[in-house]
Amino acid sequence: SSSWRLFSTSTSSEEDSADSGKKRVVFLGTPEVAASTLRKLHQDSTQNEFSDYDIVCVITQPPKRRRRKGKLEPSPVGAVAEELG
Repeated sequence: SSSWRLFSTSTSSEEDSADSGKKRVVFLGTPEVAASTLRKLHQDSTQNEFSDYDIVCVITQPPKRRRRKGKLEPSPVGAVAEELG
């Protein structure tokens, strides 16, 4: 069975995104390579005033137990999404 975890990373409203002409991006990923890509995309979309996209949400696998009797740990993408807000 497959379940996913959703994070909203956008601080702008739908109207703001539509008015600015930016493309709305939904990011899907789980592994470390996807986490570094998400971090770079977020950095570019927030620090570059000429960026033509806005990350509106992130979808990843739910947290899993990494060790026996260990606590739940988010996927690499989940951890980055929580960090970025």
